[in-house]
Amino acid sequence: MQAITSLLGSIFGSNSDATDAEVQQRLTLLEQTTAKQKVTNLILFGLVFILGIVTVIGAVRKK
Repeated sequence: MQAITSLLGSIFGSNSDATDAEVQQRLTLLEQTTAKQKVTNLILFGLVFILGIVTVIGAVRKK
């Protein structure tokens, strides 16, 4: 009976400790990747914002 339960669990994806640990590991990796993307986007936004301000100030000074 244990073998059948194990086989069905492996086919349909049981909530075993190994599966939970793997899912948790993937979620942690995804969260880290998302955090890195947010930081990168914030830095890029800041650089574009500063470049825009410098461009506007330069255009105003030329007039």
